[in-house]
Amino acid sequence: QTKKQNITYKIISEKGLAHEKEFVSEVYLGKEWLGKGNGKTKKAAEQQAAKKALAKISKGGILKND
Repeated sequence: QTKKQNITYKIISEKGLAHEKEFVSEVYLGKEWLGKGNGKTKKAAEQQAAKKALAKISKGGILKND
C-alpha cells in the first residue's frame, strides 16, 4: 500500500531591501528534509529547492517501496 506524504515548502529566510530580496526555501517530504534553494522570489527559491530534492531522490534512497 502506498503511503501518502505531503510535500511542503518553508521560507526560512528573507534578506535584502524590498526591491532586492533574496528568499531561502526548504522542501520536505512528510517530515524528511529534501533540499534548500534560494532565489529573488519565493517561487524561484521553492523551484530551486524542488530541483535539489529531485536530484537527491534520483540518486536513490529517499523513496523506498515497503
